[in-house]
Amino acid sequence: MGDEGGAPTSTEPGTPVPAAAGLRSTATDFKGNRLPPIPTSGNYNALASSIKLSHYYTLRGALNTALGSASVPGSKSCAGRRWTAYQIVQNLRDLFVLCVDPIRERFGAGLVITSTLRPNTNGSAHNVGWGIDMQFASCGYARGRHRDVANIIAGLGIPYDQLLYEHAPSRCNGPWVHVGLRQPSTLAVRGWAQSFYNDSAY
Repeated sequence: MGDEGGAPTSTEPGTPVPAAAGLRSTATDFKGNRLPPIPTSGNYNALASSIKLSHYYTLRGALNTALGSASVPGSKSCAGRRWTAYQIVQNLRDLFVLCVDPIRERFGAGLVITSTLRPNTNGSAHNVGWGIDMQFASCGYARGRHRDVANIIAGLGIPYDQLLYEHAPSRCNGPWVHVGLRQPSTLAVRGWAQSFYNDSAY
């Protein structure tokens, strides 16, 4: 999905991505508990188990997905800009605090994260830590009921740039829901919801 997902101009570690209008600070989790600051440098993959991203997830928990483990790149070119490892981890925190934790609170521990960071999707929110794919069959929402899940998520009042119900039976085992917090090319939060079948909108 080329449009999933602009970016900060600075590549200095510790330089935050410019805030989006209307998004609250993620210094606290969705329950109001203060979160420890993310280190501005270091080997994030080695530190992943000790970096608390959100109420429910560490960085390791965010990177260990049903489709295999992801890793934080040292830096990443995406949407015409260079993103540092720190910025990517901070983006993951924003995604998990603002979007994923409220979804996990609603659906429970059966929520399965199938994909977060993906290195080979240049325009995608997955590239910079703002995109996640989830399945909900273990929550009682098998197959086509993922569209119901997407509608429930839309009603939770979380911010999103993209909320997608996707199904590609030719290449994937079961449907999934994609949530993208911000668009890397513009940093926008558009609130765009759509269904896709075999990568085509319908």
